[in-house]
Formats: sequence, structure tokens, C-alpha cells
Amino acid sequence: MTAITKFKFNSFEEQSYLVWSDRGDGLSVLIDPGFDTERDYDIVKNTLDGKGLKLAAVLLTHAHPDHIYGVGRLCRDFGLEVYMHKGEEMSLKALDGLCREIGHTVPDSFRDHIRFVEDNEVISFGKLQFMAICTPGHTAGGLSWLCREDSAETDGATHPDSDPSQLYAQGWKILFSGDTLFAGCIGRSDLPGGDYDLLMQSIMTRLITLDGRTDVLPGHGRASTIADEGMKNPFLQPFNEPDLDF
Repeated sequence: MTAITKFKFNSFEEQSYLVWSDRGDGLSVLIDPGFDTERDYDIVKNTLDGKGLKLAAVLLTHAHPDHIYGVGRLCRDFGLEVYMHKGEEMSLKALDGLCREIGHTVPDSFRDHIRFVEDNEVISFGKLQFMAICTPGHTAGGLSWLCREDSAETDGATHPDSDPSQLYAQGWKILFSGDTLFAGCIGRSDLPGGDYDLLMQSIMTRLITLDGRTDVLPGHGRASTIADEGMKNPFLQPFNEPDLDF
């Protein structure tokens, strides 16, 4: 089974996720490592050591500072690749000004470790597979990562563009939504690279169309499911009203 440890880091209470398979390959990935203190780095390192895990990569949903504070340290210590979308170069260029605005130090650079991914690209780490779903709007190059554990039943399955709900049957059951979709809320769109219309389009055409049973693990706040957000999220309700003929 896919195992997940959630960490809560920095003054923004950003949530990072350590993900691995408990079927014994020992490889893990860390999504949005936002730690900014030595103590929090030690928590991550001790978790890896305690569970006998090897950190294979960093996956980023986007490059706002609260989600990337720890990336440079991990790259130095583990020699990792960092997977993100090319559109996030805009966020990286805006880091200095944004950090000054929020009164925080600029994260260490990790540019030499970046590996850009394309929409619907699938990357594998041992038993785990992650699909990059482009969900711009909170930032220009925002991604949501859909995860599954590879098995004989799901080998060779590809993205069914005509019916995203089929992904659940293929084992894609966990969505790391970053700051695009929250439980009962959506991401802000007023920072550099943000676009409200594009954010809503991303949520309604790329995420809410997934199987309702898909777990949603966001960058802040509690977990949810696609069904709960489609039915109950007040920011999405106007878009769920049926067309009525009078």
C-alpha cells in the first residue's frame, strides 16, 4: 500500500508529504518540502532513517517560498532532482520580491537540480507512480500530482483524456493538490502569475472531473475527497448549477 507521512512546516503551516510504498523497495519522494529550521530538517531526516527510506526526488506543486524553503538543503544533502513545471520559472523569478513582502529569507537556489515535466507526464520511483496534472491559476505553472502504487493490474495504463474518472480504476487514487484546491476553499490568485479564471478552469476541468472517491491532500488544511469538494465547496457551487430552460 501507499504510505504517507504529513509534515506541517513554517509560519504558513504548509503541509509537506513524504510518500512511499510499504512493499519493500524503500524509495520515497517528498512533496513541497517547506521546512525552514534545522529542527524541522531533523524531523524529516529522522523519519527517513527511522523508516529505512531512501529519498529519491522532490516533487513541487508550485514554487512559492513556503513550499520550497527546504528544497536547496535536500538537494545538497541527497543530490536529488526536483520535478516541477516550466511555468514556475515565473514564481522563481519573483521569489526575492515576494520574500521581502512577507518578511522571510529567500530560499536557497536549486536551479541546477530542476527537471521540468509536461502535462500528463508519468514519472516512477520504485513502486510509486506520479502523474503531473497542469493546474495553473494559483501560479503560472502550478501542478497537482496524482499518485498510484504500480501493480500487475495497473501496468501499462495510460491517461484516458476522454474520461478522467477512469483513472481511479487504474489505481490513481491520491491527489496532492498544492494550493490549487483546499477542503472547502480554493487557492488565492492575486500573487504574481495568478489568474482567477484560469484557476477555476483548472479545478473544474482537471480536478473535479476525477473520480469522486479520489483523496485530496492539499498544501494547507485538512484532507478531503473530490466528491466532497464538488458537492460542498462553496467556491465551486455556482459552477455546478444546471442549465435551466424557462
